[in-house]
Parts: sequence; structure tokens; C-alpha cells
Amino acid sequence: LMQLYDTVGACKFSRHMFFLEGFPDMIYYATGFDMDHAQLLTIGERAYNIARAFNAREGFSRKDDTLPWRLLHEPIPKGISEGSHVSPRELEHMLDEYYQARGWSMDGIPTKVKLISLDLDDIAEDGGA
Repeated sequence: LMQLYDTVGACKFSRHMFFLEGFPDMIYYATGFDMDHAQLLTIGERAYNIARAFNAREGFSRKDDTLPWRLLHEPIPKGISEGSHVSPRELEHMLDEYYQARGWSMDGIPTKVKLISLDLDDIAEDGGA
């Protein structure tokens, strides 16, 4: 959903004022394109996968999907989450689940199947996993 905000040029901080239900009308009045919610979400998903494929082509991968050392090794000192932290092992598990949900390889690269399903055949030819 956040990628959709980026794609249409909407401020992410306005998401509490502009709900997904209003996006089709906003797009129609701004561009004349008549789209439903599913089409708009697909546009956001396409943009996100294009960016991820570009980054993969430039050498980014799972090794870059990490958190700062402090968040992985130092417990939170106080507050409702006091004593908690995300271990490197937990992060690896979360990445596995996230990549699977996205349809990406376990290296965090969009698969050719995923790219083709989004009509991004040209990008799939260039280097999907």
C-alpha cells in the first residue's frame, strides 16, 4: 500500500485522510484513468518489484535486508517492550516468511514467475531469480 502512495505521488503521512477507498476516484479525476482497488494495488506491487529487481541487479540481496546491530543484540532498555530484541535468527526467519509472501527467492530477489505474473516480462528476462 505504501508503494501505491509513492507511485501516485501522495504523501504517506496523509494516509489517515486518504483511504484506499478514495484512491480510484482521485486517480480518475487527476488522470482520466478508471481503475479499481485491485488494479491500483497491482500498480504498487509492480513498482515495488521493479525497484527490488533494480536493486538486485546492482548487487543488493538478503545480506542488505538487516537491522542495525543494536536492534539485533541489545535489549530495549525500558518501556512496554523492555528487555525485547530481535535476534539475528528471528530476523532470518522473518525474512524467509516475507520473501515467500512476496514471491521472491530466499535471496530476496523477485522470481521470474513473480515478475511475469505482474506483466514485467522484460525485467524477468533481465534477471529475475
